[in-house]
Amino acid sequence: LPTPQGRRALPQDVVFEHAIDNPRCAAALIEGLRSGDPELLAIGERDHLHVPYRLPLIPGAESALRTARERGAWLATISGSGSGLIALAPHDHCASVAQGMADALAAEQGHADCRVLKPSTQKPRVEKR
Repeated sequence: LPTPQGRRALPQDVVFEHAIDNPRCAAALIEGLRSGDPELLAIGERDHLHVPYRLPLIPGAESALRTARERGAWLATISGSGSGLIALAPHDHCASVAQGMADALAAEQGHADCRVLKPSTQKPRVEKR
């Protein structure tokens, strides 16, 4: 999904309740990532401002995210402006979650790539090139 297309899908106006709930969900996401709390990650997954509008533009994405959760993902959502999807899951569920997401996307799109990444425990750093 090209970024300009993803941006065009967003509404010009935002429902007030959604505007006030999104920061709460973002705070839960940040704390869930910091603490590893699955319940906070699930709350942090909720987004009212871009996911509902971009998700229909990605064939198979709804099915892929549903499959990720069914296979044990704590969180599954769109990554960035779209076409990339991301899920966070316990280590022993990662392969199944990734394969399920790839299969759901491939069923709609004909092909999908998936990668299981290990989180870094190092502090962020800036590298100059």
